[in-house]
Amino acid sequence: MADVDDFPFVDVRVTSLSRSFSGGCNVAGGSVVINPDSQNKDAICKNLESIQDTLCPLDAEFLYKNCHKLLGRVLLSNRNALQVVRLLTAHEAVAKVNHPSQANSKMFTNATIVRTEGTVRC
Repeated sequence: MADVDDFPFVDVRVTSLSRSFSGGCNVAGGSVVINPDSQNKDAICKNLESIQDTLCPLDAEFLYKNCHKLLGRVLLSNRNALQVVRLLTAHEAVAKVNHPSQANSKMFTNATIVRTEGTVRC
């Protein structure tokens, strides 16, 4: 996550690097980040030991090239998400929407929103 610190609520953060991070469909990848403060950190690390960490050189090159526009993609994604939140909260079939913009979303309102300015450095 580039703009919300969700670690107070999670043990592991899994992210697709193919779309949001890279911004293109010219690379495939993902990331697993273990919360360093998690009580389950040692057990999670032990379970991940058998997984081979591989990244093709060409994928690494495209991830690096594409990541420089991450902040702009995050801001656009956030604007689009707000439109979806407005649509859903106005719909009679939707009971609750959990999103940082909603006062009824305690977990998200307690999260630390990371303010970013300028460019993202990879």
